[in-house]
Amino acid sequence: MKAFSTIALVLSTLSAGLMAGLFAAFAYSVMPGLRQSSDRARRIERDALARLRKMATAA
Repeated sequence: MKAFSTIALVLSTLSAGLMAGLFAAFAYSVMPGLRQSSDRARRIERDALARLRKMATAA
């Protein structure tokens, strides 16, 4: 049972790290491109960020 717990801990730690890397890559690559785009894209970005903030405060 100890081996299962260790494997589960390692896998969950790795998956959390991969998700953090995915979010960081998105923030560093996609968001600056959206910042330089048209007004329509800026509205989409603003609305998406507002939805994310709303979800974060609801959790």
